[in-house]
Amino acid sequence: MCSIHEQNAHNSAIPRALRTEYLTASSKARRACETATRFTSPARPGYSHLSSSSTYHPRLANAMDPRQLTVDSRLSGICAYCGGPPETSDHVPSKVFLDLPYPQDLPVIECCSTCNTSFSEAEQYFACFLECVKQGTTRLAGIGRDKVVRTLAARPHLAMQIEASHRKQADGRSVWVPDERKVRQVVTKLATGHLFHELSIPFQGEAESVSIAPLSSMSTADQELFFIVDSTGMWPELGSRSFSAVMAGIPSAFERWRTVQEGSYAYAVGQGNGNWVKILICDYLACHVAW
Repeated sequence: MCSIHEQNAHNSAIPRALRTEYLTASSKARRACETATRFTSPARPGYSHLSSSSTYHPRLANAMDPRQLTVDSRLSGICAYCGGPPETSDHVPSKVFLDLPYPQDLPVIECCSTCNTSFSEAEQYFACFLECVKQGTTRLAGIGRDKVVRTLAARPHLAMQIEASHRKQADGRSVWVPDERKVRQVVTKLATGHLFHELSIPFQGEAESVSIAPLSSMSTADQELFFIVDSTGMWPELGSRSFSAVMAGIPSAFERWRTVQEGSYAYAVGQGNGNWVKILICDYLACHVAW
């Protein structure tokens, strides 16, 4: 099993075998589906954004109210995750990654009942695991998010599972070994939902690349590459929500960052050289999924 690693912020260069191979323009041909090999708890919870020269500005990245935009009806009526008939709806991102009060403009997509429930266990695990890594403990008194405290209190076996993945290194660092299958499943699910919501692109099968890494395990150059979202000059998918936004002169998540909840979740989508989604979770974990 792989693990996920975060080094101290002052030591960003780590061996390639110990982190995600970050997807850049020069490395896209490899299309590697990799997950960074371990997490270690940061010296301080959370992670500061890049300097003001970065193209990612959380306070400026909030986009539009998606409820005010319409989508071509020919691009709806299917489950975003499997392509089957829709029976219910799903929030993207899932509320498990957000805190109260929830954003009023939280994106919602169509999906079938099976898909709507099949990711719940993995999402709860991922959200709890990530918070435990950030705080460096599974003890309820040391957890910052109330939602995670309630989940771990109600599911002591989950707390035990996460604690069992915790290792202490000789240098004192805390290393956490995740369930890689669940982490990859959730990240791919989130990316699929964002593509469907923004560009009306439904389930496309297995992603060609899934890159997941804590920010501080990445070099400064890789961080810059992650946060920069270049404009291709292309129009969004015709009839999609992002297309409507562009036509109305309203910012969208197409080729720009959109903050769903500051400090909790942000994402961007695009179609340059294939369909792709970038996601930042908890100002800590950088994810890049491409098809």
